[in-house]
Amino acid sequence: MTEPSEPLHHESRGSGRPILLIHGFGASTFTWRYLVEDLSKQYRTVAVDLRGFGKSPKPQQGGYAVMDQVRSVRDVIRKLTLNDLTIVGHSYGGLVALVLAMDLADFETVRLHSLVILCGAVYPLTLPRFIQLFQTPVAGHVSLGNISRKAQVRAVLESCVYDQSMVTDELVDQYTRPLEDKGAGTALAKVAAQLALPDFALSEEKKHYQKYNRITEPVQLIWGRHDQVVPLVTAYRLNDDLKDSRLDIIEQCGHIPQEEQPRETLRIMKSFFKRLAGRNSK
Repeated sequence: MTEPSEPLHHESRGSGRPILLIHGFGASTFTWRYLVEDLSKQYRTVAVDLRGFGKSPKPQQGGYAVMDQVRSVRDVIRKLTLNDLTIVGHSYGGLVALVLAMDLADFETVRLHSLVILCGAVYPLTLPRFIQLFQTPVAGHVSLGNISRKAQVRAVLESCVYDQSMVTDELVDQYTRPLEDKGAGTALAKVAAQLALPDFALSEEKKHYQKYNRITEPVQLIWGRHDQVVPLVTAYRLNDDLKDSRLDIIEQCGHIPQEEQPRETLRIMKSFFKRLAGRNSK
């Protein structure tokens, strides 16, 4: 039995049509800082910390299934009355974003404008070693106990980027800090356990990834050419499964485009929004 849902931590900036940003496994709102700085000049950006991450609640008893995350994010959307909304999701957050889009289709009061998926972990895949370490609470705590948090975070970041020189001490510190919060280790273990299921995208006995063609809104896919976490073959499959999507691949980029290639990521997103504006004006 899960604990009662508590509100997610979120950070809102700017004004205009809203853009909701959902981070990936082990990350937080921090990962969107470059995008938010630019996008908030024209849009209202709302970055959320998912349950178990960043400054959001970290319930010890559970509540970390994909649909639990979706319901919590949906509560933020309702609270802030976000409409004509673009949802941006990275990696695990890409899965949450797609399932959220299907969930919102059942609520007439919320109009979805579009989606942007960055290196989305949206199908069952072989889990990278850094997630496997957290599959059980014991493994999660042992891994963090025997190896310094900073050393582990550095190793994870270096495995996720094309250019390892960008993994500076400051970057490692920023990604490490939320992992030192009370309950963070257990929360990571519980989310990792969900991802480790053979069919990790199960909800109410139905596989989410078999229903992506239900999404009718335009979707921009952004992938790093050298993504070793969620291989490029996933991008091609998702592009085929969606009704209205476009795939752009960033060269010399790994699994975290918003960190490694923020300018190119922004260029693609803005071009996407411009195309949609032109489509809607016809």
